[in-house]
Amino acid sequence: EFVDIVQRLCGDRPRLASLYSDLLRSLESQASENRVRPLLPLIGEINFGPITLEGGACARLAPEENGVFLHPGPKGTAPSRARFEGLRLAGHNCFEADLSVDHPESAPVCFLFHLRDENGQTIQESTREVQPAETVRWQVTFPRTFSTASLELSTVMAPGSESPNFAWAWVRNPQLRVI
Repeated sequence: EFVDIVQRLCGDRPRLASLYSDLLRSLESQASENRVRPLLPLIGEINFGPITLEGGACARLAPEENGVFLHPGPKGTAPSRARFEGLRLAGHNCFEADLSVDHPESAPVCFLFHLRDENGQTIQESTREVQPAETVRWQVTFPRTFSTASLELSTVMAPGSESPNFAWAWVRNPQLRVI
């Protein structure tokens, strides 16, 4: 943000801009190193804000897998979740992803989708249970919207599941679409 402010304020004043040029170059290189690369289709096609990963046994973005890894924790713990804030939707009305639990010895896992408007009001919720060593195409439709929203993807162990061992839960190829 500092870089943008200085460039806007000093853009037409070369003498002032030159005072900050070394600092600006340093800040820009640091920002580009720390920035999350928009490699997931969900992120790459839509303007977005911060991404929060939390809860469960492990949650991480995996651009090399084109997905999000959400290993649920034991019953009674917070869901493993990835929250994409500040999504600027332009008529989008569908979420699609490939869901899988990659280990055959895992118990079933429930995947949850929650889309909220900028006021925190729910636009759409959906849940899908996935069996171990199974890949499922998940499609969630919701009312067409032209607003800023947040999308939360999360996982918990399916009812009746005893242990989260081997619950290697993946949301791959996530994308928001217009259908």
